[in-house]
Amino acid sequence: MSSNFLQSLLDIIREKDLVQARVGADGLDRFPLLWHQQIKNAFPDFTLTDFGSELKSLRQYRSPEAIRLVKRSALLVDLAFQQGLKYIKPGKTEWEVIAGIDCVLKSHGVEKSFNIISQGPKTNGYAPSGKKLAKKGMIFVEITACYGGYWTQLARAVSLGKPSEDLVKLHRVSVEAIKNALPYLRPGFKVSKPMSVMEDHVKSMGFEATPIYGHIVGIDMVEDRPTPKNETEITPGMVFIVHPWPVLGRSSLLWGESYLITEKGNQRLNKTGDELIVL
Repeated sequence: MSSNFLQSLLDIIREKDLVQARVGADGLDRFPLLWHQQIKNAFPDFTLTDFGSELKSLRQYRSPEAIRLVKRSALLVDLAFQQGLKYIKPGKTEWEVIAGIDCVLKSHGVEKSFNIISQGPKTNGYAPSGKKLAKKGMIFVEITACYGGYWTQLARAVSLGKPSEDLVKLHRVSVEAIKNALPYLRPGFKVSKPMSVMEDHVKSMGFEATPIYGHIVGIDMVEDRPTPKNETEITPGMVFIVHPWPVLGRSSLLWGESYLITEKGNQRLNKTGDELIVL
């Protein structure tokens, strides 16, 4: 394993007899300009071209085995959330909550995870700390797991004690926004359509809409971002994490789950319900 990546790249081009080849790169706009110049100086007939869009299209396909792994990933995320609820108690630390959740994931074969938490009326997910959970209020957790190489996610909030009026309203509009968008989260539409429907519903109900609507996932946690401006065609095999993020005054809520695109529609991967859990 070399620490001089540019020299290693030059050596590979030479060893593989690629000095006159045309080679694709994922994200040429992020490829170091200095590297590009030095490669051209060393191999004037070598051509580097952007392969990002073609690669993205190839990675949207899911084999039956890949779909099995995606579904297993979502099942384990659900399990971690359900078992993690017992750690969400006043006096427990954020570390304890996330450690309990992550223990469930890792003990069932999850290779990588990205789990965040926040307390208070505004969803502001962050890495856990030693801060203790308050006696009352909203606790937000986002559980993201990679099983067999495939990512899924669940974003949920629970209320310690009676939920505030704002949280009840934010929860209701989040669930409604997702349900309104789902008929358009299918082949025959572009990504922009369901995301626009979701955003429009949030705004029509008098809320602000934080412009982070989820992820398109696969072997990376963020393969692409679903937004009202994303004109990518929705195709079978794509996996979406859909999570509206409405804002009401000083309160906000990020809420969502994972969906698999099928030939004729979509399949919800997470079985965790839509209810706002009160502990």
